[in-house]
Amino acid sequence: EGLQKRGTMGRKVSVIVPVYRTGQWLDRCVSGILAQTYPEIEVILVDDGSPDECPAICDAWAGKDGRVKVIHKENGGLTSAWMAGVSASTGEYLCFVDSDDWIDKEMIEGLMAAASDCQAEVLCGNYVQEEKNRSIPVIQPLKPGVYEGDALRDKVFGRLVGEEKRPITLSRCMKLFSRKLIEDNMHFCDPSIVMGEDMNITLPALLDAKRIVILEGACWYHYLFLWDSMAHRYNP
Repeated sequence: EGLQKRGTMGRKVSVIVPVYRTGQWLDRCVSGILAQTYPEIEVILVDDGSPDECPAICDAWAGKDGRVKVIHKENGGLTSAWMAGVSASTGEYLCFVDSDDWIDKEMIEGLMAAASDCQAEVLCGNYVQEEKNRSIPVIQPLKPGVYEGDALRDKVFGRLVGEEKRPITLSRCMKLFSRKLIEDNMHFCDPSIVMGEDMNITLPALLDAKRIVILEGACWYHYLFLWDSMAHRYNP
């Protein structure tokens, strides 16, 4: 009912999942996306030339659920994979989920409840860092609320670069983006960058936004924290 009042029902959300060597977690990831309470979704699984069971797992999900579309491509890295997913998607809003992570069933409905008629908005939730023996909620530093106009310029734009603690995380995950924000800024993305690569799309998309919403609570995204992952290694 709340979604219908806001006029967000019927807007398709494309969930884009780059897949590479995550066979042990992939079923959990996809099943969580397909269990969403928001009805209008499509799921784009991008097999980035994974040399394991992932391509077969992707195809099996497509065979079971018509909302799933699979792309098989040569290995080109994370950025090339999600870019291919964007090109194949049709939703008005884009959501990115990494294939070793998972999301709660209410995430997309909760984010879409904050959507408007603005064609250039970012809806930001929070996440839970899932470690071996503990789960740690991580909250966006910016105070929950709607940021437009002067508030957007004063409290967001000038603080995205140059501060140790940014007002909004630059991860492309745990957010919904208006499609236009991603498409208009993909020319900034260099697939050869493999560390901190999300900054290439999230930073220009945030700076182009006319409306940014920070939700309160909203720890619906679960980030699997692996100490040996690329994000925690040094690259000269």
